[in-house]
Amino acid sequence: REYPVGKIRVSVPVDFCVEYIAPFLVEFSEIYREIDFDIDLTSRNVDLFNEAYDLAIRMGNLQNSQLIARPLIKLEVNLYASSQYLQQAGYPENPEDLVKHQCIEILGGKNWVLHNGNRKTSVEISSRYVVNNMGMVRKLCIYNQGIILMPEKSVVEYLNSGHLVRVLPAWKGTPIIVNAITASRLLPAKIQIFLDFLRKKMSELSEK
Repeated sequence: REYPVGKIRVSVPVDFCVEYIAPFLVEFSEIYREIDFDIDLTSRNVDLFNEAYDLAIRMGNLQNSQLIARPLIKLEVNLYASSQYLQQAGYPENPEDLVKHQCIEILGGKNWVLHNGNRKTSVEISSRYVVNNMGMVRKLCIYNQGIILMPEKSVVEYLNSGHLVRVLPAWKGTPIIVNAITASRLLPAKIQIFLDFLRKKMSELSEK
């Protein structure tokens, strides 16, 4: 059997790469030893038509309709805080109570849309911190700085250790769709094999 060879240049948000992609990269590289990676850790919307990227992994809706998006995973999003913060600031009893709390904003996310079954509400949060890195947002939350809205899989370690707890457990944020984006449907073998591998691993992760 012939194995694909060459280099894959991929753009990935730093948080998603560190938390989700890194272990899969190692496993993939053990199988396909002739494929190398050039990984650009950025959330910038790279130009897949004019820049030398083979693919980009992005969270949320596709900006450019000319690009091809292949869903990798849907991330469930919930509210979290540290127990110490809640003891000091009080426990919100409904989404409207969030306006009285310090919430930690991920850049561009000042309006939090929450769902409870068929019910939906939007809350404009107040925050002393506006951050463009999920790891930093999580760390500020652990340091008792406020409430966060974040994918569950990004905080599961801290839930298990007791550093963080769910807030308003009946309410969820809008799930985040993570896509692998390419400029064309027709892909070289090395990229197609990598995408197939990622989709399989992400599917297994979703089932856990």
